[in-house]
Amino acid sequence: MLLSIERSSSLGSAALFSENGKLICAGSETASSRHGGDAFSAVKALLDESGANLNEIRRFAVGIGPGSFSGIRSAIAFLEGLAIPIGARVEGVGSAHAAAHVFRKAAPEFAGDALAVVGDARRGHIWIGIYKPGDSPQEVELVDRADLAAAIPADADIITPDWDRLGGFLLELFSPARLHQSLPTAEAVGELALAGFAVPSVPIYMHRAVEPAVS
Repeated sequence: MLLSIERSSSLGSAALFSENGKLICAGSETASSRHGGDAFSAVKALLDESGANLNEIRRFAVGIGPGSFSGIRSAIAFLEGLAIPIGARVEGVGSAHAAAHVFRKAAPEFAGDALAVVGDARRGHIWIGIYKPGDSPQEVELVDRADLAAAIPADADIITPDWDRLGGFLLELFSPARLHQSLPTAEAVGELALAGFAVPSVPIYMHRAVEPAVS
């Protein structure tokens, strides 16, 4: 079985797939577990619901961002704790790619369109990932907020998992008809890993860590 976790956004989730790639069950974290950084609670709920045994899981996938630093790191650490003892590896899937995948499944009329996934990178920047049907996903790039409109292809619809922070700003630049909200999910992470879009489970950080000033 494959266990996937996605914790880069405000709604963490986990999903369990059978050996042949069929979804067994999926679920979201509770508000209390999300606040406490407990990735296991959602996994335990899946195991209880499905009747599956943790020892049956031999493959692991995780959303690697961009997004919540603590959420991404805790998800990777939790899955590595399960994978390393049995000689397995944790596969990474871009959370922006997962958000695009969720949107296409929910809105099949956009299945043939290019999608630009954008998120708040803080420090006056926006991160962007471009996803075209049938192509491998491009790497997520960092742009200044002032350069966002020029960085997005004219034929692309725009989705964001950060609507609370970016919605007003995006409405100033683009037609509302081009704008959509979409959060990455563990189900999407698992499906993309099974489809061959996995990469090393290294977190995508859009800024280098800020070193403290030396007096």
